Amino acid sequence: MLYFNGSSISLGVGADSLDFSEFSDTLSLDAATSIALGANAFTFNLDSSGDFIISDNGTVFASFNDDGTITFNGNVTALNQTIGALTVTSTLSIPAGSIDSAEIATDAVGSDEIATDAVGSDEIAAGAVGASELASSGVTSGTYGSSAEALTLTIDEDGRITSLATSSISASVAADSLDFTDLADTLTLDANLAINSAGFGVVWNEDGGDSDFRIEEIQSPTSFCRRLNR
Repeated sequence: MLYFNGSSISLGVGADSLDFSEFSDTLSLDAATSIALGANAFTFNLDSSGDFIISDNGTVFASFNDDGTITFNGNVTALNQTIGALTVTSTLSIPAGSIDSAEIATDAVGSDEIATDAVGSDEIAAGAVGASELASSGVTSGTYGSSAEALTLTIDEDGRITSLATSSISASVAADSLDFTDLADTLTLDANLAINSAGFGVVWNEDGGDSDFRIEEIQSPTSFCRRLNR
């Protein structure tokens, strides 16, 4: 609508009468501009093959694409360094090496953030887990056990040793449990040996084949030998 005030003509534009087809394809601001939304929603509807791109002097910072993907080039900083819940309905891709200990708060990742069996050999680099990454099992480090000590271990379901103790090794032979088959064929004394019969008789029974009972003195076997023949 045209207006004439007697000296000049002005053009009035009706509300909701202009679309982007009436504007230049490239719009340049001539001053700082703010858009006050109030209670109104501001929606970009990518209803075709077009993308919504934010750039600075030709450098793309963010791209909202019509295929549903969102790309950020550079760092993403949240106010007060706090980001609320992030919901991803498709796939969130994180470049390799972009997240390390500086980006993850202490104790920020626990069992609630990691699915069961989600971390395996493919997710852990060789040599990445050392003593500082393992929780203490409560066992004092050291060398345990010897030829005279036996070990008693308690192992949990994760294969960790949670308790450890040693005990002396002792051997005892039950009465009347040994026979000559348990002894070496040649026995060598390491001290004087005395056999006290204590009222019991000693019987040597040659109940086998052509066997002999011989007593010899090693310096002169023939001079101290008594042969008992059957």
